[in-house]
Amino acid sequence: MKELQRENYPKANKYLRRATELSPKDPIFLTQYGIVLMEMHEFEQAMDVLRAAHELDAKDPDILFSLLKSMHIWACFGMRETMPNNI
Repeated sequence: MKELQRENYPKANKYLRRATELSPKDPIFLTQYGIVLMEMHEFEQAMDVLRAAHELDAKDPDILFSLLKSMHIWACFGMRETMPNNI
């Protein structure tokens, strides 16, 4: 995705949100969308999207890495009390 590579996160967000609406069971779109949400500091929403991607493809290491990264960032921002217990 060119907009993600260019770090144009608002535009990437728009395209990937639409892609996930059209293909809600595509773990690649969900993962990319989750990464964009992280870059936009939407950590809670990113975790939700990345959890959905992980449920669709639990063996993909990129999905798991992105999910764990979002959870780590969430924890570092002092959100430990509201952090989910399950991946």
